[in-house]
Amino acid sequence: MQNLFGVVLPIICLVCFLANCFGPPERFMNRECSGGNCMTYRGPNEKYSLQMTGAKDGSQSEGWIVGEIRAFAFGSDNVVLMRSLAENGWVECAGQLIERKDFPEAAGVLEDTWGSQNASRTRVFLPDLRGLVLRGWHHGRQAPGKYPFSPYTGDIDLNSRVFPRPELLDVPEPGIAGPTDSKTKQVIKDHVGSMQAEQFHGHRHNFSFVAGNGLLKVQGDQNANASVAGEQVRIGSSTAFEGGNETHPPNVYVLYLIYIGRPAYEAPPSEEDQRSAKPRRVQALQN
Repeated sequence: MQNLFGVVLPIICLVCFLANCFGPPERFMNRECSGGNCMTYRGPNEKYSLQMTGAKDGSQSEGWIVGEIRAFAFGSDNVVLMRSLAENGWVECAGQLIERKDFPEAAGVLEDTWGSQNASRTRVFLPDLRGLVLRGWHHGRQAPGKYPFSPYTGDIDLNSRVFPRPELLDVPEPGIAGPTDSKTKQVIKDHVGSMQAEQFHGHRHNFSFVAGNGLLKVQGDQNANASVAGEQVRIGSSTAFEGGNETHPPNVYVLYLIYIGRPAYEAPPSEEDQRSAKPRRVQALQN
């Protein structure tokens, strides 16, 4: 019996030690969430979950992360479903305006990443992803020394990135147009939220031109020079316009929703608001 006790006791101690080391830390359990602390995770295995509340009222976040974006295979014209999702904190990524007093967790996480209507960041914008393709943040990527070309370079046109909401710089009381350098007041190009216009990769086309008498042939770039009977002439050419209005791969529409941490309500925009491009507003859902 004494030998058995000597074997079992160390095993029990070892199990308790491992549970304390690898179980969910107490400091993350049932902690209220506010501002930038609202990064929550709860996976299917409770042993490895950090259970934090999604709001100060004690409601659980259900493992969703404030600021998380998901794609859905239905449209916002499904009014009933959209209302149900909003009541659980999910709204469309349509560039809506939210108030910090109503959604402190979301405002604290987003800050001015997607623009703020005022310098104090009390009214911030949600991302507007309608009609856009998402891209991984460049985040200082460096290509390996022997491979300084695509795809190893990441975003080779990083310097062409712009503010997500440049119109906020044109109003009488300027807001914050997006991720901004505090010294230069210019966009921080290598930052989540910065945008980039569509662009076709630069290239050249060669062409051939044969003179009417069949004796002169010119090959080269557009506006090449040639001489005929000792007199210089300029020969120009261009191709016919082909294609659409943008460069894009095959694609399909999905609906992007963002989790803002608290029950929400968004009134459908009026026709006047749509004509004037007035920002939509997301309001806190009152109990």
